[in-house]
Amino acid sequence: MVKRTARSPRLPHANWWQPGVYASGPAVLLWIAARLPAPWLADLFNLPNAAVLLNHGGDTVFVAGWLASAVWLWLTRRRAAMPPAPRQAPDSAAKPGDHTPHRIG
Repeated sequence: MVKRTARSPRLPHANWWQPGVYASGPAVLLWIAARLPAPWLADLFNLPNAAVLLNHGGDTVFVAGWLASAVWLWLTRRRAAMPPAPRQAPDSAAKPGDHTPHRIG
């Protein structure tokens, strides 16, 4: 039988980079598409400034992905453990059943 460990409800810390990396792919494709000849893009999208919009879209996707990675990294950071609560000293008052004879002498 395999013992299952309790999983944290938070995001796993090890994969914080994934949103940034996975957003970089579409951003690069948008940047490449923005470098196509402007008349082609204007005819394809029926917009005279399609190249500018694609370039801006690539910038937005890239920055949004890496900001998401930064938020993920911040939310899953390792926090310092809280110091243990100080232990209270045992009561110095003797209990009724604890009678130790005193040696006189």
